[in-house]
Amino acid sequence: PNDVSTILFRVCQEVVSNTAKHSGAEALTITLHSDPVGITLADNGKGFDPGTVKARAGLRNIERRCALIGFEAKCTTALGQGCSWTLQRRGIVGFATPPRPPTNVARRLRSRL
Repeated sequence: PNDVSTILFRVCQEVVSNTAKHSGAEALTITLHSDPVGITLADNGKGFDPGTVKARAGLRNIERRCALIGFEAKCTTALGQGCSWTLQRRGIVGFATPPRPPTNVARRLRSRL
């Protein structure tokens, strides 16, 4: 559905923006997965300590947006090790059509995008 595509696009856009602004990376690799359905965005930047980063609200926002559409967002990073985000469809293998978020949730999310 369009809501899922739009939210995934915005989440990826946020990760790409964060990489460009903060990572010092020379490369960002985006990989699409079909089984299970997902996206991995990995950079070769400086990484960070998620426990001490000041903008944790932004990281939580990525996780929250993904949860609204039935995806799990996992950030793997450490100082000097780059950063990798995995956005993966929960509990569905293959190209199953994900459920639409409740209308009121989708409306609220669109107003924030």
